[in-house]
Amino acid sequence: GGFFVSTVVNTYQWTVTDWATVDYFATLPMNGGGTPYAPQAQKTTQKMKKCKGKARVLQGNANTIGQPGGFSGPSVGNILVTANGAAVIPSQFGGKGALRPYLSQISGVFPNANASFQSVVDVIGSTTVPNVQAFLMSKNPGDLILELPGASKDYGVTAVTLTIPAAMPCPAGTTQVP
Repeated sequence: GGFFVSTVVNTYQWTVTDWATVDYFATLPMNGGGTPYAPQAQKTTQKMKKCKGKARVLQGNANTIGQPGGFSGPSVGNILVTANGAAVIPSQFGGKGALRPYLSQISGVFPNANASFQSVVDVIGSTTVPNVQAFLMSKNPGDLILELPGASKDYGVTAVTLTIPAAMPCPAGTTQVP
């Protein structure tokens, strides 16, 4: 959050008296102009839902941690890969554009594997396997495909419970539960 605060102070010369508000806006993605992306403000307080199913959970590449992930871009800036984040196949969630506003609000647990993730941070890709997303989906039909850059091992196919914004459909391989 410090980067946004210094941007506000240095660029606009505002006197900050309400740090809670600054901290709140620091959590919002930028629209490229250095101001919080307005539609995001309403989405941070929305209702959540649970989606359960099964997922193919791959051990990710730890070398990507700290690097800009596949959701980064000129209009949104760098979205860094984190050790507690997940890489996904966007089409399983309705596409990259539909998924991007909700990245930080999607989390998941793998109860049988004692593992979890806190946000979506990257797109599954490969420099060695052509069309890796289609390949993985064909090898695991009907399953959600997730990759965990901070995982110590490959978890195979295992149960998953996602917590996602209610406005989103449950992704491939999962169904909504109460």
